[in-house]
Amino acid sequence: MIVDERESIERARAGCRRSFAKLWDEHAGMVQAVVARLVPPGLVEDVVQDVALGALAGIGACRADRGIAGWLLSIARHRAASALQRLRRQRARTEASDAVDTLQGPEGHRPPRGLRRELRALLRRLPRGYRLPVWWRYVTGCSATEIAARLGTTRGTVRVALCRGLQRLRGMVHEPWLY
Repeated sequence: MIVDERESIERARAGCRRSFAKLWDEHAGMVQAVVARLVPPGLVEDVVQDVALGALAGIGACRADRGIAGWLLSIARHRAASALQRLRRQRARTEASDAVDTLQGPEGHRPPRGLRRELRALLRRLPRGYRLPVWWRYVTGCSATEIAARLGTTRGTVRVALCRGLQRLRGMVHEPWLY
């Protein structure tokens, strides 16, 4: 690391935005290259911008004696991983919402039209946090562990959502098959 970079880091840590901008300009290409290997092309620009904002906000944690490159790459890897996790959750939710709209169960099994309408109406009345786990468990047959992986949450959270979702469904319908 050259002395000029160490001084720029110290000035940036002291609040000099010009010093931070200079450091960022020197390392932005490297950050973008790493992010491009980790996330889909449509997310690269957003993640790189997120890295820049995170680095600016947390510049006080950068140690001048270690340089800025490794620190920026660490932020880039973490932000890319977070972006991928959000993308997976979003896709799982969209997939479940689409499935609720069509009420298509495993292996294409569809309940009779009148029952589909009733089920769709009941599921739509559930809050989203309950609707998706109930759908995945009771319509598609996924386990709590599989649902947790799809939604990016814990197995315990899924189990609580299932329990509360079923309680709400029972409150909406007075049919013996729900018990």
